[in-house]
Amino acid sequence: DEDVFVDGDFIASGAGDCDDGDASVNPGEVELCDGLDNDCDGVIPADEVDGDGDGSLLCADCDDDDAQAYPDAPELCDQLDNDCDGEVDEDVDEDLDGDGFNPCQGDCDDGDPAIFPGAEEVCDGFDSDCDGEPGEDELDADGDGWLTCDGDCDDGDAGANPDQAEVCDDGVDNDCDGDVDGDDEEDCAGDDDDTTGDDDTTGDDDTTGDDDTSGDDDTVGDDDTTAPDDCACRNQVAAATGAPTVLLWIPLAALALCARRQRPSA
Repeated sequence: DEDVFVDGDFIASGAGDCDDGDASVNPGEVELCDGLDNDCDGVIPADEVDGDGDGSLLCADCDDDDAQAYPDAPELCDQLDNDCDGEVDEDVDEDLDGDGFNPCQGDCDDGDPAIFPGAEEVCDGFDSDCDGEPGEDELDADGDGWLTCDGDCDDGDAGANPDQAEVCDDGVDNDCDGDVDGDDEEDCAGDDDDTTGDDDTTGDDDTTGDDDTSGDDDTVGDDDTTAPDDCACRNQVAAATGAPTVLLWIPLAALALCARRQRPSA
């Protein structure tokens, strides 16, 4: 088993290969900047450590005490060689978006010409003036996709914004049009909040009759269609007796006849 060449470096573990699973590790191998004991001498070189935890070893890092300095790091406006290319603040002292400010002058987004120190805040949710935060009305606290400056009338309620439909009985201005429930004539036209009628469109909405459309809606008769009205009953009595109608308004005989005619037959 000691003569098996597992990693293909043709040096068996019995012959001093300290890692027979890695072809770059064997006796006589040149030390690489990889944090490994490549030559199997039992020692990892002192410059193969990462002192600042930026993922780059000292043997490749131009400043192993600064986590913002390592090969290919973004160059910052800090008078340091952040990307370890031997140049300081290259490119960041240029005004790439043409707004008159470069990152070294405080431009917090040199890819957007509308963002620079002193710019006017607009309703877009961005820190336009580079003061470290967007305008106080450019927040979406309830996550409904609407900013206060865009018309969100309640940024603490995701159910209230200009895109919502009005709910007519919850006491909330859901669609942010300034009207609530019954006062919202466009969305809640049926809820007129009156107390005089029955608030419908089928009857006559009065308080004296029975508010239907099948009867005669008077206060003298019975307001139905199944029995004759009292006036019609009196006319029938007059025809039967031959007496003038005006004389039959009150007599008990006429009332009795009318009541008998209205009683259902057995």
